Amino acid sequence: MSLLTDFQTVQAKVVRANDWCNLIFQHKPPYTQLQYLTMNGNQWITPGLTVDSNYVVEIKYLLTGSSEGMGRLLGSSVDQSFEMAARGTGTFRWGINISSTTVSFTSGVPHVFKCYGTGQCYVDGVLKANLNKNQRPVTLFIFSESTHTEQAKGSFYYCKIWNNGVLIRDFIPVKDMNNVVCLYDFVSGTYFYNSGSGSFTAGPEI
Repeated sequence: MSLLTDFQTVQAKVVRANDWCNLIFQHKPPYTQLQYLTMNGNQWITPGLTVDSNYVVEIKYLLTGSSEGMGRLLGSSVDQSFEMAARGTGTFRWGINISSTTVSFTSGVPHVFKCYGTGQCYVDGVLKANLNKNQRPVTLFIFSESTHTEQAKGSFYYCKIWNNGVLIRDFIPVKDMNNVVCLYDFVSGTYFYNSGSGSFTAGPEI
């Protein structure tokens, strides 16, 4: 084989390698990211987690009401346990291990709520409540609780969940490849769909 042929072979391999790199770096995710999604009080997500005192949940949400009674931003298999139960649009009941208190915030705008399994609850980085209790294991729901009768109404922006300081869920609102509005988890690369009735409504695309 001549030097020219050798060079052409190497050149062809380089071109193929560049093509693969272009495919990798120009690849678009299999979803369309949304600024937020909205719900009318009939939708919720089952994240498949049993949470306890080692867990932290951060959620950005604009609360506009509840389906009935107290709409849950977070809820569980036990009342007043790892629970954010909205009372109107400016307060919610924060509950850990069957103990609770009321947290207030400004209505009409989105807030970042960060809640700890050891009882602390922050709103936009400000400590609003500290129940100083350790949560026993309970099944977590997002936007609902175990009876699925009191869901939150509003707009959801993102949710992150940590266990012992390790990020295990990183949810964003998206439309999947079939244009179904749902949550996408960056950690597992999995879609999480509405477990309730009706459907989520898409906000603006990013």
